[in-house]
Amino acid sequence: MRVRILCSVVIIGVLAFATVSGYLCVEAIKGIATGIQTSQWTQTRGHIVRWDVKHYLSGPVGTRIQLDCEYDYCVNGRQLTNTRVVAYRLTKNDIYKIGFLSPGATHDVFYNPLNPEEAVLIRGAKYSSLLAYMVSHVSACVFLYGLWLNREDIRRFSKSKWAHSSKH
Repeated sequence: MRVRILCSVVIIGVLAFATVSGYLCVEAIKGIATGIQTSQWTQTRGHIVRWDVKHYLSGPVGTRIQLDCEYDYCVNGRQLTNTRVVAYRLTKNDIYKIGFLSPGATHDVFYNPLNPEEAVLIRGAKYSSLLAYMVSHVSACVFLYGLWLNREDIRRFSKSKWAHSSKH
């Protein structure tokens, strides 16, 4: 009985991991697609309204950075405001690449000519997170497939005396 419960918990955990990593893959693909589109976006100059970088400790990962950013820019006489820095998930290196800006500073802004409300400060796409999410997702799926292929052996083991013995 304990083996079945353990197998069920492992399967549910791996299924949840596969689902989350699959979702993150889809989000990373969307970010890459938008990032590739940004290379065709129109460039203008904008002004930094708010640029607040917060450093905080995050367990074993170390220092994490959070950016609270707002900038304005003008398109065809229309004043627009945005907070998006990149098309993908922002990293520490992106913040260091831009530098620490102060309110009032000017910076290049890249906006979508078809929808000027869409804008970024850094053009391009980043593929590293997609690769990590894909490896995680494929690993979870391979693990689940391996369990499925060996389901009869797992059932036999769960009914065997070894599974119910407390002396192993």
